[in-house]
Amino acid sequence: MYYQIGYGSQGKAWAMAMKKSQKEIPIVLRSPESPSWKAAMQSGYRVLTWQQAVEDLKRDQSNATTFLAMLCPDASIAPLYREYLCSIERPLCLILATGFAVASGELEVRHPLHQVALLAPKVIGTELAKSPGSHLFQSAIQFPNRDRAKLIQIAEALGFSEDRRIESSFEQETVADLISEQSLLCGGLFPLVQWTMEEMRRAGAPESLIRAECLDELEFLARTIRELGPAKAFAKISQTAQAGTLAMVDRMRALGLREAVADQAAEVRSGVFYEKYRRGDWKKGRDAFLATLREEER
Repeated sequence: MYYQIGYGSQGKAWAMAMKKSQKEIPIVLRSPESPSWKAAMQSGYRVLTWQQAVEDLKRDQSNATTFLAMLCPDASIAPLYREYLCSIERPLCLILATGFAVASGELEVRHPLHQVALLAPKVIGTELAKSPGSHLFQSAIQFPNRDRAKLIQIAEALGFSEDRRIESSFEQETVADLISEQSLLCGGLFPLVQWTMEEMRRAGAPESLIRAECLDELEFLARTIRELGPAKAFAKISQTAQAGTLAMVDRMRALGLREAVADQAAEVRSGVFYEKYRRGDWKKGRDAFLATLREEER
């Protein structure tokens, strides 16, 4: 039996793909008041609360492994397991889409019949949903031997053929994910986009031109780097872009940004980042930064 916990961006993509290979995809959400509840119902899924899902599991007398795709926020995975699942006396396999809960030490399996697997798509849910069946995206995996054959079937249902599955520990996937998103994908990208657009406005560029110059070209450049690699992509851009790249590299090095990336990566490797995340101090800064971005959009 396969249950899916969560119905956000990644959850919708998984459910859509799995529906082709499973007779039923129960979606488990905290309560009918959840914003995702109505959306899952309208898409034709059977939707359960956590209490109802646990009752289902206890009624099922088979010894077959039940698979639970934990597509909920990282911070919710360990509490949900401790509150609802750890006492269930039957084989369970928790499928995580990111290794964070295990690597941070928050999730600890408390029953010998329970296992944890990693199936971490290296793509956001909306893109995964666009390419059902087979695609060019890759996934980090860590499958326990007991349920490996079934987990491979699930991976293939999501479109990850054998050449697209990368063996990785929970710790390796988490460290790579956090360093990438904090140093470049999010930590670097959002402020650089914001500051660049601010300077273009200050120079008097029309808003529609700013969007084309900044966002559309950013999408093109990311696609080119993916297809050709950084060296060939750099050789392909204009000479003015090459000259500007070298000027900015010198400025970034002079400002110590290379060291800042190394410091952020060191906090991830040492576990300091996990403690900062748990404290939640960052949420106040998040709300302030989000307000700034919304003001920019207006």
